[in-house]
Amino acid sequence: MKILVIEDSQPDFLLTARNLRQHGIQADLHRVDDPAGLEAALDAGPWDAVISDYNVPSLDFGRTLATLRTRLPQVPVILLSGSIGEETALDLLRQGLTDFVLKDRPTRLAGALLQALEGFRQAREARTLAAALSESEDRFSTLFNLSPLGMGLSDWASGRLVEANAALLAIFGNRREELIGRTSLEAGHFVDPGDRASLGALLEARGRVSNWSCRARRADGSEFDLLVSAALVKLGGRDYMLGILSDVTPMKEAERALQASEQRYRSLFEHLEEGFAHCRLILEDGEPRDYLFLATNPAYHRITGLGRIAGRRASEVLPTLLADNPELLPFYAGVVRTGVLGKLETYVPALARWFGITAYRQAEDEFITMVENITDRKVAELKLRSSRARFQKVFQVSPVAIVLSRARDGVILEANPAFIRLFALEPEAVVGRTSTELGLWPDPGARERIMEALLREGRFRAEDHELRTPGGAPVHVTWTTDLVDMDGERVLLTLLQDRTEQVRSEAERRRLEAEVAHAQKLESLGALAGGISHDMNNVLAAIMAVGSALQARHGEDPELGRGLDMLLRAAERGRDLVKGLRDFVRKDVAESRALDLNVLVRQEADLLSRTTLQRVRVEALLAEGLPGVMGDASSISNALMNLCVNALDAMPGGGRLELGTRLAPDGFVEVTVRDSGQGMAPEVLQRAMEPFFTTKPAGKGTGLGLSQVFGVMKAHDGRVAIASTPGEGTCVILAFPPIRAEAPASAQAPEAGTGPGRLLDIVLVDDDEFVRNSVAGMLRMLGHRVRSFTGGLEALRRLGEGAPPDAIILDLSMPEMDGEATLARLRLLLPEVPVLLSSGYLDERAERILARFPKVALLVKPFTALELKACLGQLG
Repeated sequence: MKILVIEDSQPDFLLTARNLRQHGIQADLHRVDDPAGLEAALDAGPWDAVISDYNVPSLDFGRTLATLRTRLPQVPVILLSGSIGEETALDLLRQGLTDFVLKDRPTRLAGALLQALEGFRQAREARTLAAALSESEDRFSTLFNLSPLGMGLSDWASGRLVEANAALLAIFGNRREELIGRTSLEAGHFVDPGDRASLGALLEARGRVSNWSCRARRADGSEFDLLVSAALVKLGGRDYMLGILSDVTPMKEAERALQASEQRYRSLFEHLEEGFAHCRLILEDGEPRDYLFLATNPAYHRITGLGRIAGRRASEVLPTLLADNPELLPFYAGVVRTGVLGKLETYVPALARWFGITAYRQAEDEFITMVENITDRKVAELKLRSSRARFQKVFQVSPVAIVLSRARDGVILEANPAFIRLFALEPEAVVGRTSTELGLWPDPGARERIMEALLREGRFRAEDHELRTPGGAPVHVTWTTDLVDMDGERVLLTLLQDRTEQVRSEAERRRLEAEVAHAQKLESLGALAGGISHDMNNVLAAIMAVGSALQARHGEDPELGRGLDMLLRAAERGRDLVKGLRDFVRKDVAESRALDLNVLVRQEADLLSRTTLQRVRVEALLAEGLPGVMGDASSISNALMNLCVNALDAMPGGGRLELGTRLAPDGFVEVTVRDSGQGMAPEVLQRAMEPFFTTKPAGKGTGLGLSQVFGVMKAHDGRVAIASTPGEGTCVILAFPPIRAEAPASAQAPEAGTGPGRLLDIVLVDDDEFVRNSVAGMLRMLGHRVRSFTGGLEALRRLGEGAPPDAIILDLSMPEMDGEATLARLRLLLPEVPVLLSSGYLDERAERILARFPKVALLVKPFTALELKACLGQLG
């Protein structure tokens, strides 16, 4: 047995489980405490019973109970609550609650659960028995369901209702699921509960009760007079009570006035007779002029609302009848003349009612007419027609695409204008065809899968489903389809909310987010590259300083000289690698001036034409009249060379390399490098501009080529785009901003001073031990005197004590007090002493220092002894 428990308290849930086990109930209990969990549990099902707390924070019990009665109509629902008022409990019982148990009386839970399960089991057995009734029982069932009187079948032992017709539900104002499986006392139908005991005693003693009356209560709390006829019947070996009920409140006074016909009125309810009248046509000159009521049954009086009319003409009973309803006399005359059964529906203004009339010939000039009050049905039909008219109006003007199609074959019955517009269809080509024939399905099998789900669930919904127009354009929709009955046919009602533009916007947003993430990734790699280049410069500076010094001292030793040459070449290669990292991380241009990109591209094309051994055809497609750009010619040339080398590597068997220039729509000047080579896979293209990423064999590439291109374009405030398809080649586009009205002046180098050869007293300030020791050795080798300090504070303190030096070599990046701060203090202390500012590269910070302080030059790490000697020789 599976029990769904709606409880927010885990301890209370465990107490409930233990209580049931202690009373011998072995069950699989599943706890939920929020709407999502409840919905998932109802979908998972099936459940044998539901036990719920009244106060669950995220769930309103009233709405929860309504959902349970809708989704689980045949499952008992028991409320387990700490405290609940009697009025609230009765109201919940009317709404479909099976039973309730207070938490301070937990021992009652097991009994209540077993009793509820038994009641529902009996209800299920009764329904099973009803399905196996014989032919006569089937006829009874038809009369039972179609009777205008309320009829109910209850289990005699338990008193629980197992079947009720529509008229009974209408009398009490209840839904079916609110009554089936419950007793009349639980439903609150008796104003005086003792009346139920009195009725039971009468049935027990007599076996049947006729026209027994009492005061009853509807679901909305209103009271009325109830007339009951009941009998004990045996069905399938079990005893049941069959009750026939009628709301007789408006008839109480009429009942007192019609005491003489009480027996006939009682027989009406016992035998379920329809209202009928025996009449004779009144002819004058062979033409029907009126008809006479010979006899009528009580049902006829009840249905028409007329009193004693036997022996009176129709025109006497209702003087305006024949004038208001001129169709009546020809109808009855036709039945009498032909003997053919006739049917008529008509509205009688004198009675303000609709009647369904069936007439047949009884004897010469006589007929029997049976009447039925169809006012409610006619009013419902009128409301239905009005509702359909409103639906049709909404259908036509709705911005949501709506389509009606037959469930059995998918043929479209009707489509609104929004549907026509959504799929760019011709209106006359839609009705009578299927959506498959219209070409709306990218996946032909999708419709079959949706239909399977729809027939299984009764409804289909998809937040985002892709269809297409007959022309192939994608259409994204929020899809809802319901299976409904219309005019006796199963029809698919489908609503499609267009979200194509939203899907496009979301895709564009994801693309932009991916581009931003990629740019941030490159920015992070650039920061990492900058840090690595700084540390590597210090290491390489020490290696090149020591190597240069050893080469100068021991160059005459051939074997040692070869080793030192190899050492310095390796260090220089490392310096080039670090320079590539510096170029990647640069945010500015080393030497900016006005450039003609056509000149640079033409030079590159000429160089490649002379060096590719004619295996690659190089073409230059240059647009004339392009505006100039501000930039560093060397950096841009190196970037172009990197791109061209990559293109040549992608065409080992030869091909075509196209270099071009053009003016972009946004005014940028673009340089294109297009090859006919192997192209790149999407996963390679995504990482192409990452530093050190390469697909070349070991020793054939550093992975810095495209990352350096990215750094150059970033420094020039430009952009770079790469498009590549495997087997079709690659195209790289470099976009530069056009030249501004006033180009910034480039940083000026310090003026040259005395030539080389003079021995100097030099102060070296650097926090790196390797650099400090190696550069000091290089200076001593050049014949200079050297004083070394580990930082700016130490250098300032010691320089203030002795004679001023001839020159100072100052590291730019140091902890505590960096080179810039140290230089500012030095200029106050020694304003005329020249300074070599040692840095890995010329960036905005270095340029600012060079512009701010006179007699300052840049010494780029790493450097050889000859480069150091040259820089010292330029000091003034």
